Amino acid sequence: MALLYMNGYAGGAAREQPRTIAVSAPSGANAGRPDAGDPNCYNAFAWGGVMGAEESIRTEKLRYLRLAEPTCMPPDTPLNQALDMMRKNRAACALVCSGEHKLLGILTERDVLHKVVGETIEGSIPVEQLMTATPRSLSPEDTLLQAIRLMTEGGYRHVPLTDKDGRLVGLVSAHDVITYIAEHFPAEVHNLPPRLHQKPTQPEGA
Repeated sequence: MALLYMNGYAGGAAREQPRTIAVSAPSGANAGRPDAGDPNCYNAFAWGGVMGAEESIRTEKLRYLRLAEPTCMPPDTPLNQALDMMRKNRAACALVCSGEHKLLGILTERDVLHKVVGETIEGSIPVEQLMTATPRSLSPEDTLLQAIRLMTEGGYRHVPLTDKDGRLVGLVSAHDVITYIAEHFPAEVHNLPPRLHQKPTQPEGA
């Protein structure tokens, strides 16, 4: 199952003890929403496990995940200011966008470690000189499985979400994926062996 290989992928966040969270029918603002009967919808399988974990990951669209607001900045933002924004927002990356919200690049912790730490770089240098330009992105209509594949193949921890015109609409992280799996499929998560390919040779217990 593809989702299981995400366990341990996102550093410390992935090694946290999985949480068992009770999922109930939506209420309040989500009650009666028009997509509540859609089999691809978050609420549809959250109610009673309509689909198994594998099927949900193949069909669940990214727009139904609870995603944090991304940290965005223009390309001429000084490095010092960019790092201050990331610290303030507790963000592991920042997205660089034009005035029309077109995605231009991404500045990640990895960029900072590889290009800034140990180097003589002025804090006034614009982030466009340090960012990873034209990062790969997905659409909110893409699935959780597509996000997992892209993260695994590219070694990414964060993937921007853009519309058909290339405008930024969100950001999905490996932590978002792991949180989603732990919250909606606690039994599958708790039953994972310490090592993914471990095969027990005898039953546990007395």
